[in-house]
Amino acid sequence: MNNAKFKKISIKRNEGLHFAKISGDNNLIHSCKNTGYQSQFGENIVHGSLAIIKILIKLKVKNFTSLNIKFLSFIKYNEICEIRLIKKKQKQFYYKIYQEQELKITLEIYNFEKEKIEELTKADVEKKITISNNKIKKFHNKFIDANLKLILCELSRYVGVIYPGKYSLINSIDIIKKKNLILKNIIHIKSKKLDKRFNLIENNLVSSQFFVNFKTSIRPKLKKNFKRPNKQIINEIKSIKNNILIIGASSGLGLDLLELVSKNHNIKIISIYKNNKIKLKQKNLISLKIDITSNIKKIFNIIKKYAPLNIYYFATPVINTKVNNEFIFKKYHKYYVSIPLKLVNFSIKHNSNFFYPSTIFINNKDKSHYSILKNAFEKKIRLLKNVKSKINVARIPKLNTRQNLNLFNEKLPNFRDIIFKNREIRKKIFFFN
Repeated sequence: MNNAKFKKISIKRNEGLHFAKISGDNNLIHSCKNTGYQSQFGENIVHGSLAIIKILIKLKVKNFTSLNIKFLSFIKYNEICEIRLIKKKQKQFYYKIYQEQELKITLEIYNFEKEKIEELTKADVEKKITISNNKIKKFHNKFIDANLKLILCELSRYVGVIYPGKYSLINSIDIIKKKNLILKNIIHIKSKKLDKRFNLIENNLVSSQFFVNFKTSIRPKLKKNFKRPNKQIINEIKSIKNNILIIGASSGLGLDLLELVSKNHNIKIISIYKNNKIKLKQKNLISLKIDITSNIKKIFNIIKKYAPLNIYYFATPVINTKVNNEFIFKKYHKYYVSIPLKLVNFSIKHNSNFFYPSTIFINNKDKSHYSILKNAFEKKIRLLKNVKSKINVARIPKLNTRQNLNLFNEKLPNFRDIIFKNREIRKKIFFFN
């Protein structure tokens, strides 16, 4: 990895809107702010095909026999992507694309004949798409094969608009270039679901110049089914006297709680997020973008300024499971033990309460880093003595949130359900006796 060569790109939101226009891929997950905010991603994400086009242009890839592309995670707008050359042979190049230190895409470029894809027969074809001559003229670029760019755009439109359609994503793309064929304006596509239990779909695309095999997954529109608080809950929320600080309010539990406590207009409510701008608008709500791993002193200043506070800690790391186990453990330890302990100690000095969500699984057989470190934090808290502030830890079950609602294939409660139904947890969250 130390020998890897780096190139950088960043994709702006306006580029995504332009790509949607020229490709015809108007999947709202890429362009509509409200749709992105309500999705499991919490924001709009870049078209997979647009990311690949930008990468190929940056690498000046024009001559190749085949491309192998895998999407391991989604690309965000306006964040730097690092393109790292991992392996280079005479006719083979292997790249890894990172964003915010997370592996997002792998790209292999071959300049020799690696494999063949069978031509589709007339009986196989499900969709037949004709590309206009006017559209073909728009796609010239001296750093990338214009026909490849056109095919990636049509592929994106097919996935985002035709099948599976809205909110669907590309998982992988294999492209093999044909030899010595005359350009025609027609492409043929066949799609099939690999397994009825999963939302994974395999597609074959054949144009006059390329064989393309690509896999997609369906991400249906997020279904919100959050219950409204009853009068008792609202009265409990309005009885909170301390100002409120929620750390990690971009999505998930933090955002759910923020929307609840915003019913109290008599106190200051400060929300700390990393990636998303909170959409709630009211005079007593202050939203700040802070990375707690590099700017914890800013949190200290907020605690000092607005104390006494009820502080809620929902910060979670972005983890890439492809990296080594030790790296994951260290990152989890920072988020789930070392940073919250620093915040606890500082909040105690300023007469503030502190809430920390733990998990019911730490008493079971779960030996994951998450459970081990949540348990480690609890043990540290039990050692605190003669503390006037309340340091409340609540063990909560597996939940549905805006982040994972489309990922779990099971019915689970959401954070509001737990708060509304369990008064003991509610006591810990709202800090009443």
